[in-house]
Amino acid sequence: MTGHDPPPSSDAAAFAAHYESYLDAVYNRPKLTAAITERVRRCEARRLLDCSAGSGFPALALAADDQLDVTIHCTDTSEEMLDVLARRAKELQVDLSDLAPEELRGTGPAIRDLRLDWDDLDRLPPVYDCVMCRGNSLVYANTWSGGDQVADRRAIFRYLKKMAAILRPGGILHVDAPWNLALPTSRYQPLSYGKNSIWEKVTIEPDRRHWLVTFRNPMGETKSFERYSTLLTAYDIAAMLPKLGFEPTRPIRLDGERPTLGVIIARKRHGPPAE
Repeated sequence: MTGHDPPPSSDAAAFAAHYESYLDAVYNRPKLTAAITERVRRCEARRLLDCSAGSGFPALALAADDQLDVTIHCTDTSEEMLDVLARRAKELQVDLSDLAPEELRGTGPAIRDLRLDWDDLDRLPPVYDCVMCRGNSLVYANTWSGGDQVADRRAIFRYLKKMAAILRPGGILHVDAPWNLALPTSRYQPLSYGKNSIWEKVTIEPDRRHWLVTFRNPMGETKSFERYSTLLTAYDIAAMLPKLGFEPTRPIRLDGERPTLGVIIARKRHGPPAE
């Protein structure tokens, strides 16, 4: 990127509208969906919560899979991303009302029933066999829709504790975070005619990570967005989990996942948390 690039925008709705093309650029979506589907089968999950589901990738694909006998629920704090999820659900013929946890279902529009703040996760009962919080969502808690005040380590620990609370004993937590904190400028060419070219850069500030992403359409028009996240790696997240009642585990690489993200697949103990 050059000094002629446009200034970052905090327009959350515009960011959400561009986000699907970013996912297409940085993920091998079919391979990652297949890998996650296989892990869901392997742990024999019957109820799965996608916490911070964003645009619905990959939860909508799981919900649309007739071969999976799994109840899929989704929550997110961002109304803008949930609007994208609602549009994609319609495209995939997934009933939006089925995606809302029963405890959140009201009499208004179904999309409202999917919105849940991080601190309210424990409103849900301990009935889930799998809780998924992927796509580097956890370290962006509270800043994904804009703002620069990132959650500190104590807040991240608290959110993980709430995820643990809604998992059944023996259930699986699927969460990820960066292997490394910084990321040099990367460019992603459009995957097909008419799509965006994308640049992104992650830099480290004293108490947070700064992510800058720029989209350029075929007409040469550009739009940039910035977001901030907590200074935590996948190793830091994995180190927190035994204190929350999970078996010790190490981050892994998962087929189709971004090479920059370490994936933690942790099983909740049947007994009390480790001291």
